[in-house]
Amino acid sequence: MNVRNLLTVNAIYVGLVVVASLLMPAAFAESNGLEVTPSVINLQRAVGGVAIGYVLVSWMMRDAPASQARRAFLMGAGIGYVLFSLIVVWNLASLPEVTSINGYVYIGLSLIMAAWFLLLARQEPQSG
Repeated sequence: MNVRNLLTVNAIYVGLVVVASLLMPAAFAESNGLEVTPSVINLQRAVGGVAIGYVLVSWMMRDAPASQARRAFLMGAGIGYVLFSLIVVWNLASLPEVTSINGYVYIGLSLIMAAWFLLLARQEPQSG
């Protein structure tokens, strides 16, 4: 369990989501229980476009030495996964028409990723 492995897994996982968001936005939205509209497709592509930067940072930071910057990224990503999980839980609870099995998969994967990020962030040096 090390930072390099985590950032590699993260880049691949989020990279697959980005590819689906950009190349198959309607299918990706529909598989998540969303009604496919032009607005949903455009939003799906926009989120995919922004997430490319996150994928690249994860990939390029894999070999970076331990530092405050890497610790900040690990902490931020971990908190991001926690918030993502909470939002998906809220969506599943409040919008039954959007419910799909993917939501439960996202919650599980996101909580695992959150725990992994936050655990490794605690192990990073706080200064230097």
